[in-house]
Amino acid sequence: MDISKIKYPVLIAASGLLLGWLGNLLFYEQPFGISVPIFALLLLAALLGLALVERAQLVKTNFWLSGALLFLTAMSALRAAPFLRALNICGALLLLIFQAYGLRSSPLGALNLGGYIGVFFEGSFLSLALPFPLLKRSNKMLKKYGGSGKLLGRGLVGLLIATPLLIIFGILFASADPLFKEFVRDIFSPDLIGQIFLTLGLAWVAMGGLAYALTRSAEQATLLAPATGTGAGNIAELSETPTGPAADIRSVLGAVEAAVVLFSIDVLFGIFVAIQFAAHFGGEAFLQRHDLTYSEYARHGFFELLVVSVLTLGVILVLDFITSRPRPLHHRVFLAGSALLIALTLIILVSAFQRLNLYEITYGFTWLRLLPHVFMIWLAVLFALFLWMLCTRRTRLFATAALVVALGFTVTLDLLNPEVFIFRRNLERYQWGLELDVDYLGSLSEDVVPQLVQLLDSEDVEIRQDAGGWLHGNLSKLDARQEHAGWMAYHYSIERAYRLLDSRRAEIEQFDIPEYWGWYD
Repeated sequence: MDISKIKYPVLIAASGLLLGWLGNLLFYEQPFGISVPIFALLLLAALLGLALVERAQLVKTNFWLSGALLFLTAMSALRAAPFLRALNICGALLLLIFQAYGLRSSPLGALNLGGYIGVFFEGSFLSLALPFPLLKRSNKMLKKYGGSGKLLGRGLVGLLIATPLLIIFGILFASADPLFKEFVRDIFSPDLIGQIFLTLGLAWVAMGGLAYALTRSAEQATLLAPATGTGAGNIAELSETPTGPAADIRSVLGAVEAAVVLFSIDVLFGIFVAIQFAAHFGGEAFLQRHDLTYSEYARHGFFELLVVSVLTLGVILVLDFITSRPRPLHHRVFLAGSALLIALTLIILVSAFQRLNLYEITYGFTWLRLLPHVFMIWLAVLFALFLWMLCTRRTRLFATAALVVALGFTVTLDLLNPEVFIFRRNLERYQWGLELDVDYLGSLSEDVVPQLVQLLDSEDVEIRQDAGGWLHGNLSKLDARQEHAGWMAYHYSIERAYRLLDSRRAEIEQFDIPEYWGWYD
């Protein structure tokens, strides 16, 4: 079918969407009844109306198909026998395909058996396939006439790009926050999702069927019957233009599309941040209404929020790289969307930082919990630098800034001495009356041996026993190292640890090395 012959593709697409919406109102979670003839009447009215708007030459001898179709649908609402109802509805669908074929084509009486079979398969297939070139043609038509139509088309492209990003961020937010998950469940209930799928499904088929009816002509051959004219009627005609070179693929995103992507994500992030503020300032009373305590609510989700922050940086960076912004207004809009997204992301980073802090207080400090803490601080610095680069149009410096931030992250860890920090924080928890995981502390490197040796003087027998076993294992390992390590292998922390362990060798060797000691080695 040659979609380029359609004069008003946008109107056809809009009609399909309207029919999909009306179909959802008529059919969703409702048994078939009078809704069937009503929808059939609406569909035929849309088909006839669009044909008049397009000034298509109609084959009036095929109009009897519409009368028969309306009769069958009416009988499906009058007869209750299941078999008869199914027969009426299936017959109406078959007549609908034939009516779409015969709207502008030759009388159906000219078809042989193969022709009827070919029309059935052709109409079924093209009703599903033609929405693609129809929507493409509609988008080009909107761009051609500019103004609000062009803006709408570009906005739809932006929404299409934003949709997978919104889904990814939404899943991460829902995984990180039970209140946001509840909010999403209320908004996107299975009932709503079902209605969306039904609406879009009906709209898609309606668009395809309308396009098929308005482009099918007598000159085109059916699959199993010869053409009555000279048309080709092959699959190549599904493209907007039967001949000619393929359209160039744009490598640069427009400013409008990028703005839609940014502000769509801004809305999602804004909703999440609003929920965070409600939970924080609403206190325990607010959370209890959702069967949560603040500690339960806040000590989960930090990892997902950290992933969100990293992905956000990547999204803005990619959009900045591929988006064309020839006018100052374009740059200001892009900057506003990016700045808002960065501000919301920084708030999310603060939330993740607090959640992780509470999680560490509850379950203890580890390498995998400390690293994200330091990383989040430097990620916030990188966001601030990136915002400055966007404002001054110096994003070419991003790689250098990322290198500096990575260096700062590494230097911070070096100065912090993470394992000693972890030991001290866990020891503080123990002094508060919480459990001390000596096995984890014993599995750390020689950096923490001076602190671990102090546990040999603990009043808790179990802690002394566990610490002594790990120290014995470390001493054995360092003894083996000393046998073949020359001066070139000197290491300050390892040498210091060995001297401390060797000074208390007799005491340490009284403890048994844990059976699982080698698992951590």
